[in-house]
Amino acid sequence: MEADPSGELPEGDRKRRAGYLLRAYMVGLALRRHAPTLLDDNKNAAHPVGGAPEVAGASSRPSTRA
Repeated sequence: MEADPSGELPEGDRKRRAGYLLRAYMVGLALRRHAPTLLDDNKNAAHPVGGAPEVAGASSRPSTRA
């Protein structure tokens, strides 16, 4: 995708749009890179150690704390 395929925009607008497109592309790359670990519930399950006790009914997962 190009920021200004027809070449009608002023230089400042073209650079700004190109920056947005570059950022969106990089975010997409990062999401694709980390998607397998983000979706893996077992690997990324929160196991709090200490701190405030869990609130009953706050999540659909049962507590794993002993």
